[in-house]
Amino acid sequence: MSAVISVPLGLLVGILVPRDFEGMLILIMIVGLQMIVDPDRTLAQGLPLWSTREFLTYGIEGSTDLTTAWIHAGAYGLGLTALSFAITLVRLRQHHHLIHLPR
Repeated sequence: MSAVISVPLGLLVGILVPRDFEGMLILIMIVGLQMIVDPDRTLAQGLPLWSTREFLTYGIEGSTDLTTAWIHAGAYGLGLTALSFAITLVRLRQHHHLIHLPR
């Protein structure tokens, strides 16, 4: 389930950030923020890897509801993938190499 979110997240960061090192730092920041935020706060549920944390909590304690984690993971995975494809389509439609000459 972690790959359902991590791969589109990395794809989106790779599209938006031109340099590899900066993208890696953004991913480290997202993961670090995910680890220090209390999972019961609403801020934690807005972060991309919250559902992965809920699956791990269920595996260790067995006390959480997995329905919201499944919905969160699916929505984030589809949303990040759709946003990545939309940005790619817009960039591919731009023709910077064409020069239009007047007639």
